[in-house]
Amino acid sequence: MFDALADPTRRAIVEQLSATPYLTISELASHFPVSRQAVTKHLAQLESAGLIAIETRGRERHVSLRPKTLEIASTWLGEIERQWDERLAVLKEHLTTAEG
Repeated sequence: MFDALADPTRRAIVEQLSATPYLTISELASHFPVSRQAVTKHLAQLESAGLIAIETRGRERHVSLRPKTLEIASTWLGEIERQWDERLAVLKEHLTTAEG
């Protein structure tokens, strides 16, 4: 998932879908200065990472975010942040004690 989000265009696609859910691929491609084909390749990577879903409705393919995947990543990152905060607090306490 993080590999998929490493690309700025894919991050922009996720941001666009967050602002306007359920866009067709053509609608989504109109927001970017790259070809529809390039957007489709980015969408394939986002879909493979579980970040989006693509649903065919008639002749159109609709794209939407899969927020559960982002929630899982956010929870994991929050845990890492908490661990670092604890480590930094211990270091700060150690340095304060060593100075005094």
